[in-house]
Amino acid sequence: MENKKSLAELIELLCKKLYLLVIFGILFGGILFSYNRFLVTPVYRSESQIIVNTAIERNYITGGDLQTSMMLIQSYNEIITSPPILQKVIEDTKLSISVNQLSNMVSLNNPVNTFIIEINVDYTDPAIAQIINNSIINISNSAISEILNIENNIIILTPSTFNAHPINENAIRNGLLGGLIGIFFASFIVITRHYLYDDSRRK
Repeated sequence: MENKKSLAELIELLCKKLYLLVIFGILFGGILFSYNRFLVTPVYRSESQIIVNTAIERNYITGGDLQTSMMLIQSYNEIITSPPILQKVIEDTKLSISVNQLSNMVSLNNPVNTFIIEINVDYTDPAIAQIINNSIINISNSAISEILNIENNIIILTPSTFNAHPINENAIRNGLLGGLIGIFFASFIVITRHYLYDDSRRK
């Protein structure tokens, strides 16, 4: 019974200070929304998919082809993101960035039980992100043919995409999250001050 009474008192207390909760919610929400909307540099992602295949020139794929392709995927990943390839991509696209910077913009992914390599390029300009992605595909394909002595063993499943929507634009979501944080923070202050005042009054 006492617990119910204490809970009822807390609810009543927060209701009395509702204006404070609203102010803090709007303040925190506004700060996080404004930060993400106006201060965070938007980043755009270009995506592409290629298939590793050692039987491009035939109309069928043998079991040996599949096994060889699977073994080559890891090698392809290393070649595609190697400094020499990235340096050629920089020269091809005429970008004023370092190999290390470009390496941080490029990520590869291999869906389980497939011969697909997904190439993702993140950049602050969607058009340049697409250009970089195209350059990586073309240059790495030529390099792989030279290094592994395998001709035309990459199929472009999905050409590089142009994505006009930033992958890091979450202003509304972060604004709502900031609002909730503000409300919880204000509630903590109200409850803490209430109990501190109550304890001091009893003494």
